[in-house]
Amino acid sequence: MNIKPWLLLAIVNFLSACSEPPPPVPEAAVEQLSVNVKRFPAVPWSYPLETSGVLQSAETVDIAAEAAGVVTKVLVKEGQAVQQGQLLMRLDNEKQNLRVERARAIRASSEADMDQAQRQWQKFSQLRETGAVSDDQLDNARSHYDALKARFQSAQAELELAQRELADRDIRSPIAGVVDGEPIEQGERVQPGQALIEIQAQEALQVITWVNQAEVNQLKLGTPVEVRSDASNKVYRARVEAIAQSAHPRTGNFEVKCRLSDADVLLREGMSASVRIDVESNRKVLFIPRSAVVDRQRKTVVFVVNQGIAERREPRFGLPSGDEIPVLSGLESDEMLILSPLELITDGLAVTVETQP
Repeated sequence: MNIKPWLLLAIVNFLSACSEPPPPVPEAAVEQLSVNVKRFPAVPWSYPLETSGVLQSAETVDIAAEAAGVVTKVLVKEGQAVQQGQLLMRLDNEKQNLRVERARAIRASSEADMDQAQRQWQKFSQLRETGAVSDDQLDNARSHYDALKARFQSAQAELELAQRELADRDIRSPIAGVVDGEPIEQGERVQPGQALIEIQAQEALQVITWVNQAEVNQLKLGTPVEVRSDASNKVYRARVEAIAQSAHPRTGNFEVKCRLSDADVLLREGMSASVRIDVESNRKVLFIPRSAVVDRQRKTVVFVVNQGIAERREPRFGLPSGDEIPVLSGLESDEMLILSPLELITDGLAVTVETQP
């Protein structure tokens, strides 16, 4: 068959046109995913700081001997709880008892003499009005009474001193607390100022804990603290009382002392405890719902809308609080955070904003 050249060329051009790809579809014709978003403002950040600590006595009283003597009785032992004013031990007091008895007798005699002299002076005062006694006799009676009154007052002071010395032979606890360590033994001779016994104040317990350098400047004196004792399984109230100015040379952590306000007999020095401090940070952060955070390729991420495109972010988070989680960095307050549908969102996906709650 004889095909003309022009017809052959037309057939080739037709076949070439059929093999070309179709023209691109305009972008406006592509259906975009509709998303719900929300903007979150930056707010002051407070968070719980949880550490461990050790209970320690915030006040310890060392009881020393007021005078020399021999310990005749020891009525307490190490670890025993004592009340304020409770008798702990006694020193020999035979001499002091004798001194009190003698002073009491002298006081009684001087008091009788003073009373007799007072009656004599009052009688002379009445007689002087009738002229039965002279002024000199009245003055002498008054002087005699004054002298005996002074002697009585001296005897009274001597008795009180003797009674105080006798009382000092009884060693009593000035506070409620717990005996710390073994007290001095019975039969031992002691000297003035010598330590006899040590009492840890019951209501003056503190917990010692430690925080790192990123946390120490967030703490303030007086901040409320919760202390949970591992021994009693109770929660006690405390407040930050002291913050170390320098870090421990080995650990790099800072010591924090928290004074308990409701300690009881279940707590003892050396026990371990869990400490929770509600820290108020100086910085502001975003609080976003946990549901806005997803896992992508083993990373915790969120998505925001930027000029109609879903962008992936990898923020740095703080400790969660309920259904919210603080964002420390990686997300700004003016950005539109995608809330749903997160299961369909990928980085670079074109989206349209449906709602902005």
